[in-house]
Amino acid sequence: MTADPALGSKRLETELESAGALPEAWRDAFRATPRHLFIPDEVWSEASDGWRRLSRLTEPDVWWEMVNRDGYIVTQVDDGRPAAPDHGEYSTSSATQPSLVLRMLDELNAEPGMRVLEIGTGTGYNAALLAARLGPENVTTVEVDPQLADRTRRTLARVGRPVRVVTADGIAGHPPHAPYDRIIATASVQRVPTAWIEQTRPGGIILTPWGNAYHNDALLRLTVHEDGTASGPFTGRAPFMWMRDARVLLGTLGDEVHDGDVPDVSTTDLDLRGMFGHLDVDFAIGVQVPGVSWHRFDADDRCGAFTVWLIDVDPATDRGPR
Repeated sequence: MTADPALGSKRLETELESAGALPEAWRDAFRATPRHLFIPDEVWSEASDGWRRLSRLTEPDVWWEMVNRDGYIVTQVDDGRPAAPDHGEYSTSSATQPSLVLRMLDELNAEPGMRVLEIGTGTGYNAALLAARLGPENVTTVEVDPQLADRTRRTLARVGRPVRVVTADGIAGHPPHAPYDRIIATASVQRVPTAWIEQTRPGGIILTPWGNAYHNDALLRLTVHEDGTASGPFTGRAPFMWMRDARVLLGTLGDEVHDGDVPDVSTTDLDLRGMFGHLDVDFAIGVQVPGVSWHRFDADDRCGAFTVWLIDVDPATDRGPR
């Protein structure tokens, strides 16, 4: 059974409206840019052992349900080379949750006629929304994955939003069309690249997800100054996949902990239940120990006991697990 695209888009619009997640400035662009046009026929759904392929042809109801709700959709696993034809280990590209897309566009504060550089083209949906309001000639988008870039370039042309799609590493920005009034990234970084600041005009804005090994769920908005520096606040949550050059390679606990390792043991009067898995706390700790990741394991008998492993994953050090 195939869903009615118009009804599906209206359902998503109603959901976003009810949540207060459809900014007035972007309402017309949203209505003119149906999400389903940018979602591949084959996507990936989470399974107990990773990700399984889901086809629009064989499971249309599930596919349309994913497209027409306010959630993210994984569109690539294992950088396009899944471990098996219908099974993947790691998600490496996705269609972002629409409410987050719209919140970021609202925070970008871009106006018609402004020149915008997007880092991380993905499905092209975000670039298409920008093009609908600012004009395709004012939008440049950079995608590191050639396969994704080619597919999205065709999609954008087919839907009448022929923005400039560049296949390159977004860390370097795109100097030929600088300076930009706005730069928006749809992948997380640990450090804001100097090139982005250099390619943004004074008074311009850079909006990017930011994180580190300990905590990857923050949105950073910078204003570029006349002296070539940039500053600004963290404005909320923004869980995104990493830019490929910025990935934190966490691995598994077994990669770090081995038979014969002797731990340092200490005690504390602190209640550790309040130290892990809480947004503000994780952010504050992560700023202090950006090269440390954590893994929590709850007791099987649900008695409330748990074990937390803190692991140094910073490649600049070789101190082993802590």
